[in-house]
Amino acid sequence: MPAAVRRGLAIVVAAGGSLVAACGSGSGTDTTTPGTPTAPTGPATPPVNAVRNVHDPAIAKDNGYYYVYSTGPGIPVRRSKDLRQWDSVGVVFAAGLPPNASTTVPGVQFPWAPDVSYYDGRWHLYYSLSTFGSQRSAIGLATSPTLDPAASTTVWTDQGVVVQSFPGMSYNAIDPTVSFDTAGNQWLAWGSF
Repeated sequence: MPAAVRRGLAIVVAAGGSLVAACGSGSGTDTTTPGTPTAPTGPATPPVNAVRNVHDPAIAKDNGYYYVYSTGPGIPVRRSKDLRQWDSVGVVFAAGLPPNASTTVPGVQFPWAPDVSYYDGRWHLYYSLSTFGSQRSAIGLATSPTLDPAASTTVWTDQGVVVQSFPGMSYNAIDPTVSFDTAGNQWLAWGSF
């Protein structure tokens, strides 16, 4: 390891699914003997436009930019080239909710816990609709050819409800995530309280 080590960005998903980002403090260079642990020089000071109070984050990289999607009205979107300086670049759903959300889950305020992944030539953003503590929930899907909000093709198209739950069922349809097995089969996992 070289004698001069650059301190970098720490991104941590804290308990409860909140994204916390912070930068190292001090000069940014560690001049101690290689392999010697050093104590922090003080509390981390994130940049003014750091990612803060981002609940249930999902991060993806597209064309040199990182994008963070999170719980909130419209599914807020933030973008960064370096994971240090972030800009708010809009929302997935301009109306605050996807179409038919209020009739699918009465009382829903905003989408929760998005998950974003790229496959089959487009971006897939799964999201939850629910009211806190309720089992009347749904997971929906929106798709887009790109994440870049400046691209003329960046239009999130809501594909509707994928799965839903009702009181008394053995599961609650919230907190989706997509994964693929070694054979390439897609799996949607979800769950919660």
